[in-house]
Amino acid sequence: VLFCFHYHIVDENSLIDNSCSQFFSGTGEQFFEQCFSLIIEKELLNPPWNKLIRKSLIDQNNIRFTPEFSICEDMAFSIDLLRNSNQLILNNKAYYNYFLKSSGTLVFKFHENYFEALTDFYNKAKVYCNRYENHQKQRNEIDSLYSRLTMMYLKMISCYDGWNKEKKQDRIRQIIKDDTFRKALDASTLNHKKRIMKGLIKAGAYRMIYAIYSTGHSK
Repeated sequence: VLFCFHYHIVDENSLIDNSCSQFFSGTGEQFFEQCFSLIIEKELLNPPWNKLIRKSLIDQNNIRFTPEFSICEDMAFSIDLLRNSNQLILNNKAYYNYFLKSSGTLVFKFHENYFEALTDFYNKAKVYCNRYENHQKQRNEIDSLYSRLTMMYLKMISCYDGWNKEKKQDRIRQIIKDDTFRKALDASTLNHKKRIMKGLIKAGAYRMIYAIYSTGHSK
């Protein structure tokens, strides 16, 4: 069972409703067809705290958090749950308040292996999508999510105080040369600003990417 939540904006002491318009109960395949895009959009896939899970499902399929990652491991865990679930329910009501410091802004701790953890999630999500014949829409959303989050990480690297300029540029260069990322980027749907960044990534312009992100001119 998955359920919805509110965003609690601490600075404004306000709630933003993140509930869904539809209630769903059905098979795993029906859930993929009807609800997977919705839970990506609403970020209902990400956390473990908005799910009720049979312990037998976890035990019988040996579903575990990946111990080497302290970020994105909840998303990978959720994909493993979906892949092994025969019956799912999406409760469209919100039962949880998720605290944010300001509207639309999350404060992340910097993780050196964020890209590797994100790629682990992405690879599991591809396997999950590919098991169904009609999966192009869902695959595009996973490709786009992976690309957007990787771009966000490139910006975090550029602005990170713990590394010097050379180390930041080297890490950016490594990531934008990664075959998995580049293939996902080719298949992704992005807004105008991110399409410009996509062109720089495809050209291997890691110094330019660092310059843009480090000066805060791109979001």
